[in-house]
Amino acid sequence: LVVTGPAGLEGSAEFDECPLSSRARLEAAADLQELVASSVNLVLNGSEQLASAWGSPQTEVREEDPASLAEAAEVDPCTCSSDGVSGGVQTDRPHCDVHIDGEEPFCYVTDPLSCESATPSEAFEGASWRECSKSDELEVMCPCSADGISGGNDTGVAGCQQLLLDTNNDQTYYCYVKDPATCSEDQYSVSEAYNGAGWRECDP
Repeated sequence: LVVTGPAGLEGSAEFDECPLSSRARLEAAADLQELVASSVNLVLNGSEQLASAWGSPQTEVREEDPASLAEAAEVDPCTCSSDGVSGGVQTDRPHCDVHIDGEEPFCYVTDPLSCESATPSEAFEGASWRECSKSDELEVMCPCSADGISGGNDTGVAGCQQLLLDTNNDQTYYCYVKDPATCSEDQYSVSEAYNGAGWRECDP
């Protein structure tokens, strides 16, 4: 458009197709800003409601007990099974014993897959067995306490060093076992002097 100004001066100016006043422009900008803010709030509220409906993902964190890990690492796979289970198979033949009349003592091992010296069982598929002696099993399942602690009680008797006089005045060494809970009932005797402790005969 060509505009003729006062005093006959001519000049050119560009105008919007729909010109608005400054106030109208400000109001329009404010309305647009309010509309954008409302849309953002709507999106945020919708996301929160959706997260609440579905539940926030949670990551479970489990702490392993170092003592239990160390204990698990020290377990011998060739240890005689205390409950007769070998490789997940129940044999009903726990501990080291003469399970078959006329045969040498043997036991079923706890972890046949990791025990290379064990022989696969023909009677119980998946289980394995090995020869053993009751004294060997005793040292594994029901060891003497090296520090005198038996079942959480301090007996003051460490290792196999105490003499026991039986009814015939025969001298026999004995010790307090480290943990009576790991011993079978025929491997130890309950202590009358220390509640929760146990003792057994031993070879010094």
